[in-house]
Amino acid sequence: MQASKSIINDIVKIKENFPNISTKKIKEVYNIMNNTKKERPRINMTIKDFSRRQVITSMSLINTKRIMAMSKKHVVNINKALKTSNQKS
Repeated sequence: MQASKSIINDIVKIKENFPNISTKKIKEVYNIMNNTKKERPRINMTIKDFSRRQVITSMSLINTKRIMAMSKKHVVNINKALKTSNQKS
């Protein structure tokens, strides 16, 4: 992909005004100048898709302590639910 002349000119102007700036900072300044949205960080997953065994929740410290106190009971209930859902599929 070729950069347009206006992009090149903008980058050259930034470099002229800030001679000691790094290329990463040049990109940040250019994005600010052109109201370009910042790239979202990429999240690397260890598996391809979500499974039923992955549960992500946000909760308060009090709730976390309650869950951990009764974790064995929760694990048993989750395993039962997974077994019955796998049998239905």
